[in-house]
Amino acid sequence: AGALATLWAPRGSEAAALASQDMPPADSGRKDGWAAVLGDGATAGLRIGDGDAVLLGEGREDAGLQQALTTCIEYPGSNPAAPTLLATQRWVRDAAASEAPWRLVSHRTIPFTFRMGATVSLRCDVDGCMALGRQKRD
Repeated sequence: AGALATLWAPRGSEAAALASQDMPPADSGRKDGWAAVLGDGATAGLRIGDGDAVLLGEGREDAGLQQALTTCIEYPGSNPAAPTLLATQRWVRDAAASEAPWRLVSHRTIPFTFRMGATVSLRCDVDGCMALGRQKRD
């Protein structure tokens, strides 16, 4: 969790404010901090594949920030039959400084598998992740 903290846009920055566009309302579920999300071997065996990156074009700069999107397929655990997840990340950097580092604004996952075994999607920002899943109906 500590190494991940250096990638995120700082709290209170204009870049971090963009994350609110990607997060559900606070009352949509419980938000767990990164130490809990990544703790207890939660990422053991996680493999990443099929990555792609897109630099958003001219006219898409917001508050002087250049934006990019990255995507990949996450293969959780060591079971090859386990459900896969499509992960997307939004990145920003200062458009006026070509050497400025890219900072992570949001990370999201959704189930991405033929049999749809995964039923929870994640919405994450600098403070942690909120799991959104199907609700049982009585």
